Amino acid sequence: MLRKLEHRTDREPEPELPPISANVIERLRRIDPNGGRCIITNEPYMSDGDVEVAHLMSRNYAKYDRRLSALEWVWLMQRGSLHVDTRYNICFLKRSLHNLFKKGAWIFLPSVEIVNKYIEDEPIFAEPLELPAPDVGKFVNFYQAKERGSIPELPMDQLYTYELYPLPCDEMRETIIHRYAPQRSKGAEGDKQSVESYSYPFSNFPKITSHIHPRYVILAASRGLDQVMMTIALAAELDRGAAAGRIMKIMNVYQSWKAYSACLPPCARMDPVFMGLGQTDGGKCENNRDQEDENEDDGYDTDVGRLLPTPPLEEDP
Repeated sequence: MLRKLEHRTDREPEPELPPISANVIERLRRIDPNGGRCIITNEPYMSDGDVEVAHLMSRNYAKYDRRLSALEWVWLMQRGSLHVDTRYNICFLKRSLHNLFKKGAWIFLPSVEIVNKYIEDEPIFAEPLELPAPDVGKFVNFYQAKERGSIPELPMDQLYTYELYPLPCDEMRETIIHRYAPQRSKGAEGDKQSVESYSYPFSNFPKITSHIHPRYVILAASRGLDQVMMTIALAAELDRGAAAGRIMKIMNVYQSWKAYSACLPPCARMDPVFMGLGQTDGGKCENNRDQEDENEDDGYDTDVGRLLPTPPLEEDP
């Protein structure tokens, strides 16, 4: 199934995305450092159980070519190569926590070092904002588009560390997380020490080690912040706590990525790397699907850039 082109004017119903393929789930099992268990509770994934495959960047992005093209442009990818079911965008999550995640009740928070890598090359305000937040003078303009290829080169096949960070909402205040010891499951009997419980604000919850890539984590975190109607003032308030200045930085990085979603620059159509026509001098282009992804059926294709006539990249609002 191809990505839906947003410039179409017909009123046909949006096609439903096919289910996640067995190949995708099996590849996730193989790369998952948690052994096919919920990234939060350590409960095992079973096809008929309470643990399911969770996407950081929503699968619905596959329906909207413009959104994906904007990310492909800023992430130095070939147009049509960003696949929502890539293993670096998915993990195993218990259904109840997954539902809260989709509502924006909590986010994965990357380490300070990783967030700073994404922010360090950003342009800054001419004058610092007058907000009581740390390092506010380093925050980027919310409407400053990120230059193509200017994000840090962080390896895909590497493990990263995240924190479970609840956002201010009643659902998380009422949530108790039961985390099972490694190599044990909910069915373990006779060992009352195999499970630990954590309550809001989860400040003592263990660090999370995972294969999921920081750029998808930042994208998902920004969506979560949007869903709780995060204001600059609230972000600044949270940044004084355990977030340690990361909330506003994540918001700003995402806004700089998002700046191209309405209209890619005119040079995009002329960029042979982006259009998949070859390499520029000294240029490079990341293909988000590695060789194993290309050789196995993921259930649908999102490569409109190569399979369909190229639509206009600039459109009137």
